[in-house]
Amino acid sequence: MGALAQDNPIWPSLASFLSLPSASSRSALNAAFAALLQTSAPNLKDYVWTERERPLIAHNQFGDDEMIPVIDMGAFTFVPADGAMSALERQKAQRSVATQMAKASQEWGFFQVTNHGVPEDLIKEMERHARDFFELLKPEEKRRILRDGNAGKPMGYACGGAGTRLKSDIPWIESLHLPSMAEEMDGYAWKVWQDGNKDFRRVVKEFSRAMGRVSMKLIEVLVGELALGQKEKDGMMRCKVEDGVGSWSSNSVVRFNYYPPCPQPALTLGLGAHSDPHLLTLLHQDLVGGLQICKDGLWMAIRPKPNALVVNIGDALQVWSNDVYKSVEHRAVCNSVKPRLSMGFFLNPLDETIITPLKSSSPLYKPFTWKEYRECMYAHRPRGKSNLLQFKLLNDQQNKSNIM
Repeated sequence: MGALAQDNPIWPSLASFLSLPSASSRSALNAAFAALLQTSAPNLKDYVWTERERPLIAHNQFGDDEMIPVIDMGAFTFVPADGAMSALERQKAQRSVATQMAKASQEWGFFQVTNHGVPEDLIKEMERHARDFFELLKPEEKRRILRDGNAGKPMGYACGGAGTRLKSDIPWIESLHLPSMAEEMDGYAWKVWQDGNKDFRRVVKEFSRAMGRVSMKLIEVLVGELALGQKEKDGMMRCKVEDGVGSWSSNSVVRFNYYPPCPQPALTLGLGAHSDPHLLTLLHQDLVGGLQICKDGLWMAIRPKPNALVVNIGDALQVWSNDVYKSVEHRAVCNSVKPRLSMGFFLNPLDETIITPLKSSSPLYKPFTWKEYRECMYAHRPRGKSNLLQFKLLNDQQNKSNIM
């Protein structure tokens, strides 16, 4: 997909392709499509989504910016100069930020943060390396780390349906999933580049560490707002270790999403509607636009904010909070003009971690391990929040109605 461009002579309109009467014409276009998408059995029809899932809002049809929660978290990430702020003033500022984050997590499951502490230069450097991977490498070079779609924890490169289990409603996307552990990450780079691309590896590691620190700080703040007992807080945060990242980050994932221009963006999606299974997602997106969230049953296009990071509450945190915080349903839409790039960090618990409401009274979910939920996610394509509902406990009235 990296070779696609808006002026590529190969592209007819998708609708025109689907109406071509000649089998040989369709075959020729399929061959060209195969070369670009690097799939073994391409069919443009597989990229046309069912009508009820197609986007009705364009990538840049942004809603009311005043509604979207944008939170300055500088009170947590920056140490004020001597005399600039008293300890009491800083504590008050942190309380205000924590309250805003908790409110956004309850009402939206989503917010953006500024003054997050991830250096702007590092983000730009990571963007450059990510674009080089998708746009400059040859298809066969990227395919050296093609994901195993049947793996319990698939890592590596995916393109359309290649590297996944998907056979229909295929997303218009290229992606690269890398483990956050440095030694595991190195192996993928050595497979792609003969010299291992030392600069790429360095930048990904720095980016992963920086995003991990912010993610752990966000978890600390949000857990602190749940009114838990000290024993419950200590149990949840016991994984925090050296340099503020925590061993949870060792099981986390760095993901790069690249959405090439699409000839018919109204017929397809870059990513279908879903909620993230993780604890939380921290995402940087370029300024093209394409992220949409569902709020009160209505889809909203999120205007990219320079130097801000997107925070998505994940299913695991929704369960831990016993539905106090809500994971956000979201999707990615395409456009016909510009490629779009997003770079995310997915904070995961360790595989053996029990995901269950931290408050034992009136739990809304049955216990499960993170590994069980992750494997469920890969085995069953998420549609909205369908995977989470599988673990929801039914109350007595619901149980009786189901029996009847």
